[in-house]
Amino acid sequence: FIKAQRIENIKNEKSAIESQANFLLELIKRAAEESAQISQRLDSTFPARLFDSINENISSTSINDRLIGIQRKRELFMKFGIIKSEDTFIPRKFSNATLGKEYSTVLNLYIS
Repeated sequence: FIKAQRIENIKNEKSAIESQANFLLELIKRAAEESAQISQRLDSTFPARLFDSINENISSTSINDRLIGIQRKRELFMKFGIIKSEDTFIPRKFSNATLGKEYSTVLNLYIS
């Protein structure tokens, strides 16, 4: 009886582990699909958003702060193996004068 009970417990544990693994797999699939949809929507609306934001006054400090925030998230994702390790993409220091208004506008759209 004890041996049969142990076998039953092992089967239940494996079943629970497989169930949780399948649940996580489904969550990851949904997140990937949602990410692809958002990416596609942002790509398709980029020209309109660019022309709409051409006359905005964009602070280089604001852009720099938001880029640093994005980089911190990327580093966290890399740490946990969610994304592959890549070199940092944020310039150490920049200003609107250095970048020019056009580049600032595009960077602002990128981080929005």
